[in-house]
Amino acid sequence: SIHNLCLPITTNISHIYKGINAEILATHYLKDTIDKIYKTKNISNAIISTDTQFKHFIDKVMSIQNKTNKELLPNLDYLPLYMIGTFKHRIFCKEEIEKNYDIDISNFLRISLQKLSSQEIITFIVPTIYSLHELENNPNIGTYNKDTNEFNIPNIISSSKSSMEENGLYLIDNGYLLIIYVRHGVSPYIIKNLFGVEDLKSLTKVINEDNIFDENDSNEFKDRIRNILDFIRGGKSLFQNLIFVFEGAGGERIINESLIEDNFCQWFQMNYANFYKKYIKESTSFGY
Repeated sequence: SIHNLCLPITTNISHIYKGINAEILATHYLKDTIDKIYKTKNISNAIISTDTQFKHFIDKVMSIQNKTNKELLPNLDYLPLYMIGTFKHRIFCKEEIEKNYDIDISNFLRISLQKLSSQEIITFIVPTIYSLHELENNPNIGTYNKDTNEFNIPNIISSSKSSMEENGLYLIDNGYLLIIYVRHGVSPYIIKNLFGVEDLKSLTKVINEDNIFDENDSNEFKDRIRNILDFIRGGKSLFQNLIFVFEGAGGERIINESLIEDNFCQWFQMNYANFYKKYIKESTSFGY
């Protein structure tokens, strides 16, 4: 057979580093860590091994720069975010049994993630948080643009608590679930149109997708949220169930898991700023 695929070659290692896709590299680290867990039966050792590999890679990237103020290459800007999301993911929790986490879900996710593309995996390690309360003042969100035929999606915020408004309604896509997070100060308009009551204290019915988005009890506001759910699900290979979480009502652990830039993770106590300082900035202080 004849192979005629043209592949670029170089004698300069910096060209290779500058051409790395951060999403694919993060996916490699995640899948490789899962593989180590199944081979060694030890989560801690698998994470330590990946941690060492990542540090070594960063040192190499810094070493190719001939300047005093060394920074990550532009193509790797999001790599620290992807890596802290990887280390904080529930599938790498070392104390699953003691902390009463659902081990079956973690095993399901480990197996599923090994089969997913890098594009889908990124949402698992860096959850996407949409500002659903924007629907109240922008009637275009949750609809298609007639001129461009593009879907109008809500704005995406960073994965930190400080980015969440006290009166916010948020949709969180963590890869395997869709979560509508209702904060204390959400507006009466949203409460009325989404839940059909005057205030959250008046809620008596079971809150789930079937009850809230019942076709017999629909309105324009709920229709647009349903459009957003359909749009997100349409791009996934795994079906994502929808759950509701109310601020202060319990069950907020799953919200905190999604805030990977903060320090809520009990088994990987690190916020993004400290992670960047430890893994990126310290690489420049050892002569690299």
